[in-house]
Amino acid sequence: MLLKESEKQDCAVVRAWKRLMDYFSTKDYLEGSVHIQIIHYIYLNNRHMKETFFSVAWKNYVGERTLYRYRKKYIECFKKYYMEEQGTFHAEKAVLTENKTIKII
Repeated sequence: MLLKESEKQDCAVVRAWKRLMDYFSTKDYLEGSVHIQIIHYIYLNNRHMKETFFSVAWKNYVGERTLYRYRKKYIECFKKYYMEEQGTFHAEKAVLTENKTIKII
């Protein structure tokens, strides 16, 4: 079965997301952290969309600056896994733009 280009990208997104969740699940287990809880709250919980960033940090028992740092780490990790799934990680340089999208330069 051949996949269309958009379906291949969707598969790469799903695989990258699974790898991200697996990585942080292991990290939580080994270090006693709560990254999975924070990832779920930020990316899978639609209710927080109207909350301030401070409120999201407070509800997850982390400081606001820590939450910014964690979010950057999650995005960078996902970007790396996504690019590996696409086969572009070593071939091209990616830059995270201000609007949190991947731009290839």
